[in-house]
Amino acid sequence: KGRFLTTEMYNTMLDEYYEERGWDMDGVPTSETIEKLGLTTLI
Repeated sequence: KGRFLTTEMYNTMLDEYYEERGWDMDGVPTSETIEKLGLTTLI
C-alpha cells in the first residue's frame, strides 16, 4: 500500500538532486555554479 525509500535509495536520489543543481555533497553551490550564475562578486 504505502511507498517507502531505503536509506540507500534516498541517498542516491539526494546525490543526484545536488549534482543536477551544481551543489556539493553538503548542498552548497560549487564554485562553477556560482560562476555560472554570475554571483562571484557576492562572495
